[in-house]
Amino acid sequence: MTFIQKEKTDHLNPPRVLVVENDAMTRHVYAELLKHWGYLPILAEGDGIYLLENAGALVRNQRCRLALVDLRLLDNFDEQDKSGLHIIPNLAPAACIILSAFATPNDFNDARQNGAYAVVHKGDGPRALRKELDKLAGKLCSQKKEIQFDPPELLNEIGPSVMGTAVAEQFYDQVLDAFIQLFPNARRLKVEKLGASQPSHNYLSAPRLRSTLLTVREDDRQPVIVKLARQQKAKIEIDNYNKYIDEKLKRAYYPALKGDCYLWDIGGLRFAYVGTLDQVFSNFFLNQSTNRIKTSLEQFFNETWSPHYEAATTREHTSLFRLYCSVWGDEWVERLKKYQGFHPEEAMDSARIAKLQPPNPFEWMKTNILGGQDVSQMEKIRVAVTHGDLHGDNMLVDSNHNIWVVDFERTQPGHILQDFIELEVDLISRLPNIPENSSAFYALCLAVCQPDRLQALKSDPRIEANAEARKVFSTISTLRKLAHTRTGLTDIREYRLGLLFNTLFRATLAKNQQRALMLGSILCYRLDHPNETWPPAHWNY
Repeated sequence: MTFIQKEKTDHLNPPRVLVVENDAMTRHVYAELLKHWGYLPILAEGDGIYLLENAGALVRNQRCRLALVDLRLLDNFDEQDKSGLHIIPNLAPAACIILSAFATPNDFNDARQNGAYAVVHKGDGPRALRKELDKLAGKLCSQKKEIQFDPPELLNEIGPSVMGTAVAEQFYDQVLDAFIQLFPNARRLKVEKLGASQPSHNYLSAPRLRSTLLTVREDDRQPVIVKLARQQKAKIEIDNYNKYIDEKLKRAYYPALKGDCYLWDIGGLRFAYVGTLDQVFSNFFLNQSTNRIKTSLEQFFNETWSPHYEAATTREHTSLFRLYCSVWGDEWVERLKKYQGFHPEEAMDSARIAKLQPPNPFEWMKTNILGGQDVSQMEKIRVAVTHGDLHGDNMLVDSNHNIWVVDFERTQPGHILQDFIELEVDLISRLPNIPENSSAFYALCLAVCQPDRLQALKSDPRIEANAEARKVFSTISTLRKLAHTRTGLTDIREYRLGLLFNTLFRATLAKNQQRALMLGSILCYRLDHPNETWPPAHWNY
């Protein structure tokens, strides 16, 4: 366990305080006082507009959480000069205390309306300033807060994961400060990754790009769900939640948003944890019967998410690929172009490779999507609000086997089949404990590529002989039937393209994605030979 209190925080720098004062002698006096009080002063330099610009640059570069700002920064003798108030928005998320030797009651009111935490009259002396500063730091800064975290090693993982290693090493306190803001009255926080308390059965965690989902127990309270992500992504998730989730789903099977915070590089969201939540879907899938899994998926797609399917619209002359990019962002296209990790020998035995000569899915994408043509261009595409990241670790299952969803960073209008496809790819590439080079896994990949319509799948003796492959196959067959029922679509080519995009998106996010790449390779062949007997004779191996 780690204690965020004075005798236990030698590895943390003191809280950084930006000082914005137009008198050079006065700001250096503040600097000495701040050092004596246990803070790290960051001094804005310059005169006039240059002082304001330097303050804006410093507060960002040093990730200051606190700021002392003089009311009159441009002209001490101008009663109309309230430039200190005007720069408060530019210093956010630093919390500001306004200083003034001339403050009037109206100035106090104006300061608070502009977002200042407090106003301190310079004539009241250092003691009054320290009182307000310590009070503010005690609310916002982990270095000034007595709180116990358990376990500390998980906190050390979160910073590099969310902010990147370089920023996390220099400004590690942002992770701790996020918890301070989300749990302002906590004395002890027990933190673990969402679903970590459940047996893993050796399945991999779903790949995440700079975000993490946690369960957090404050003191003796029931746990809550916390998501930490890059600041801008956290803000996007709040917007998505308000626009597409809150009071938009049937039977309210989603955790309620209870709080949020934003620092320089990190944002935090706090969701109510439903008391009957039992496990993540990944574990539920491994532990439950296919009939129970089918019932839970039917509840989610036919009831919980059904309002979004009922409100679907049609877009004409649209690229399916670009539609997926609108949900995932264009940076995945750059990862796609640069990817060098296609090694089919790691997923298929050498005899199978020699016989099949599997196509490279990345080269296929460069030729057929990113080159002069885009074969995913469609006359009409159905669009609905999709979760956008529907994998087994973003789906929670309660004690009544109802599915709840979390993590709404990518929730927005997208391909109406996307959620069905994304969960199918997750089932194939991550959850089954089946060797990639086994005949059962190979047969599973062939089976999902076989149908010429969006419908239930046709099984294979090699799948039936393997219990895990059989379970994955049965669940995917349920998803295909639900996709057809909820959307009314039958176009399998549209579904195959979505499968290909999802497999490659996953492969570019994390290492050791040979299952996804194997499926992607087979999909490319199937897309090039849609009318041939499947599997082709030389693939029936």
